[in-house]
Amino acid sequence: MKHSVKVIIIAIIILAFCFGLYVLSDRWDAPVLRFLNYAIIGAASGIYAGPRLAPEVDKEKYRMTSRKWILSIVGVVVLAALLSWLVEGRLW
Repeated sequence: MKHSVKVIIIAIIILAFCFGLYVLSDRWDAPVLRFLNYAIIGAASGIYAGPRLAPEVDKEKYRMTSRKWILSIVGVVVLAALLSWLVEGRLW
């Protein structure tokens, strides 16, 4: 029961953050924030669900070290900037 509540709370926090980012991107007309919103949802679900859905044997392989966290954050930001540049033709 505790684990289910924790997962639901984390999902609500991620969705609230992404909703706030979407509102800001709409207010400021900033495509990079909109694509950052989409990338965060995809990355957060993959990062959070990966170790929890992995078999017990592979749990250690899916652990997030600090290097993986930094690379994931940089990758999400670069992906959002690249998508906004390719689709919208501008970052801001």
